[in-house]
Amino acid sequence: MPDTSSLRAMLATARSGILLLSLTPPRRSSTPERVAEIARVTRGRLDRLGLDG
Repeated sequence: MPDTSSLRAMLATARSGILLLSLTPPRRSSTPERVAEIARVTRGRLDRLGLDG
């Protein structure tokens, strides 16, 4: 199990510097090709943010 104590401490102090993201999965009816396209586009958007974790 990963150590989450430092994340919990950062969230508890409500200091800036933490960005939480959430993604909505594709619809169940999406074709495998559409899922791959969604993943590619999403990855491109996230890559530009320079995320560290």
